[in-house]
Amino acid sequence: MKIKSITLGIFCWGLCLATWAVTAQLPASNNSDASMNKSCPCSLQNDDLTKANQSDVAVLVWANEAAVSAFSYNFQNQKTQLQHLSSFFTEQGYSLFLKSLKESGNEKVVQSKKLIVSAVATRAPVILQKGLLDGVYSWRVQIPLLITYQSRSEYVQQNSMVTMLIVRAPSLNLPRGIGVSQFLVEPSK
Repeated sequence: MKIKSITLGIFCWGLCLATWAVTAQLPASNNSDASMNKSCPCSLQNDDLTKANQSDVAVLVWANEAAVSAFSYNFQNQKTQLQHLSSFFTEQGYSLFLKSLKESGNEKVVQSKKLIVSAVATRAPVILQKGLLDGVYSWRVQIPLLITYQSRSEYVQQNSMVTMLIVRAPSLNLPRGIGVSQFLVEPSK
């Protein structure tokens, strides 16, 4: 009975995330802050969001880290770990990711069942598309994950496909200059 309820909870959470899509709504590049101090060598006035700022390989490595991190927490450190995830997301992407997680009931299930959530990529991530999207350079990346939910008495694994839209973002907001604006999780086929 316990396995069925945890499986149902995980399934519902997966469906919620699978139907959640965030369209990147990045503000127009505003260099007024950077131009206020033109003598600053760290000025962000050259932060061109229409161009890639790193290699495809670097984006794939980073995307793998982001996807695995999204499923690496437990009932004791869940809040802290989810806060650390913000460094991977655009502001809107992170807000909607947390909202979806809460609405799915996953947070409560992890706490009530004292679960440990972990993930591992089962294959290398791939770039499905890259280029300008709404005037911002973007990469659509797909990563197959094996997500594990376990406690002292329960052990459930779920093969999932994570698709992320990674967009260029001002380095003032995200030090790497990229962030996840869309995070979709679907059961693997």
